[in-house]
Amino acid sequence: MLAINLDKEAEPTELERLLRSVVADHHLRAIEEAPNIEVEYTEAVTPVGRARRLATRAATHLASHSELWQQRTFTGVVPREVLARFSNDRYATYENVVFARLLDRLEQILLGRWLRLNELRASLEAGRDFQGADQRYFHRLYARVCELWGEVYRGDAAEEGLASAMKALGEVWALLTHVRELKQGNLYAQIPRGAQVPDIVQRTNLLMHDQHYRHLPRLWDSIVASQATREPTAAEIARQRLRLQTDYSQYVGVVLARALQKHSVAVGKGTKQGCDAGLESVGLDWILKHRSGQVLRIIPVACWSSDLRDACQSLPSGTLICSPESTESTASASLSLPTGTTISPLDLYVVERLGLVIDQWFAHRSARAYGHVVAKVPSAVTEECRRLRGGAVECAGATVSVLAPVGNADRDRILQAASRSGSHQTAEALVNAFQEVQLLAACPECGLEGSLAPQPNHTFWATCQDPACQSSWGVQVANGRRLFRLEPRGVRHSRL
Repeated sequence: MLAINLDKEAEPTELERLLRSVVADHHLRAIEEAPNIEVEYTEAVTPVGRARRLATRAATHLASHSELWQQRTFTGVVPREVLARFSNDRYATYENVVFARLLDRLEQILLGRWLRLNELRASLEAGRDFQGADQRYFHRLYARVCELWGEVYRGDAAEEGLASAMKALGEVWALLTHVRELKQGNLYAQIPRGAQVPDIVQRTNLLMHDQHYRHLPRLWDSIVASQATREPTAAEIARQRLRLQTDYSQYVGVVLARALQKHSVAVGKGTKQGCDAGLESVGLDWILKHRSGQVLRIIPVACWSSDLRDACQSLPSGTLICSPESTESTASASLSLPTGTTISPLDLYVVERLGLVIDQWFAHRSARAYGHVVAKVPSAVTEECRRLRGGAVECAGATVSVLAPVGNADRDRILQAASRSGSHQTAEALVNAFQEVQLLAACPECGLEGSLAPQPNHTFWATCQDPACQSSWGVQVANGRRLFRLEPRGVRHSRL
C-alpha cells in the first residue's frame, strides 16, 4: 500500500479551472445553439415548379438551350426547366471544426481524469469498509491490514482524502456530462469526423473577436500545453523505462520485507545460522534462499504485456513474476505456485497477497525437508540417538532422521559423539536437521513454540501452546503428495 498525495491528486488542473469558468458563462452552449454558419449558393437546372430563385444568367442560359423550352409563342418562350439558384447552410466552417474537435479532446481528458480519481476513491472506500467489518475477516488478517493502513494514513487523512476525491469526482463528472451533452447537439453532428485541426489553431477574426468563439483558442492552447511533449529519443525512452523498473523493483522489495516479517530472514548474501532464509538483491531481481538451499527468484516487471505471457511459460522452476498489472497467473506443477502475481500500490491486500505466495513457498520447502535422512552416521552417534525417548529421533541402521525437537543436553551429547567420531560432515548435517525441526515446531502464525508430535510416514502434527492463537499445522500425505497444512483457530480445512 503506497501513500498517496491526496490533496495534489484531487486539486483541479489548470484546464479544469478554465473549462469551469467557460461553462459557467455558457459560452459553449451558446455556440451549439446559435453557431456561426456560412451560406453556400449553387446553380442547377430544375423544373419551373421547384425553382424559388433564378440564377443571374437564367435568361441567357434558357435562350441557348432550346431543349428546356415547353413551347414557343409569338410573345416569347414558356420554359419547362430553368437555371435556378439554391442556398445551403454550411456548418463545417473552420471555427466549428475547432469546436467539434475541442469537444473530442475534452471528453478524452476528462474521462481519463475521472477514471483516475474513481480508482483512488475505490481504494480509499475499500480501506474504510474494511475497517468497519472486523467480523467478516480472519482476525489476524484484519489486524495486519489495519496496522498497515494506519501507518500509511495518519489520523483523519484517509477520510479527508476520500472527501476530497469525492468532491473532485463530482466536479469532473459535471464537466464531462456537459461536454457529452454538447456532442449530442445538432452542430457536432453536422461536422464530418474526418475534419481535423492541427495543434496550432489559426486566429481567425471570429476566433479573435466573437464573444463566444474567442474562448475556444484558450481551451485548445491549454490542452496542447498540458500534453506538449516532444518525441523522446531512444536513449531517453530507455532511461525512463529503467527508472520505472528500478522504482518498481524497490517497491516490490519493500512489500517483500513486509511479507517476510513473521519469518526469520537474513538480509544479504547467504543465510545465517538459525534463520529461515536469506534475502538479497541481484540487479533488479530479489533472491530468496531457503536454509535448505532452495532458491526463489522474484522478478519485478513494471510494464506487463501480452508478449511476456509466452515467455513466462518457459521460466525455470523457482521463479515468480511480479507486476502492477494482471499477469494472468498460471500454475507451475514443479512448485505448485503461480508463476506470476499482481503487486500494485492500489491493492489493499498487497502485502497479504505476496505473503501468501511466500508462505506457500516456505511450506513446500518444509514439507520436503521434514524427516530428512542423514546417512553414514557413526555407530556411536546412533547409540546416543537410540537412548532418546518419545521417538524424537528415528534410527535405521547407519541412518538417522530427526522427527521432533530435542533438548539442549541430548542434542549436545549427540553432536559431541559425532565430533569424537571425526565425522564433521555428519555433525553438520545433524545440526541442520535439529534446526529444521526446531523451526518447524514454531507456530507459523504467532512464532511461539508449539507441541510437535511425529506421525507415521515421516509426517507430523503440531499445535500452538499460546491460548490466544491455538493454531495447528503439520505435514500430511494425500494422494501420494506431501502437503503442509495450516489451520488457524476457527478455520478448518485450509491447505498450503
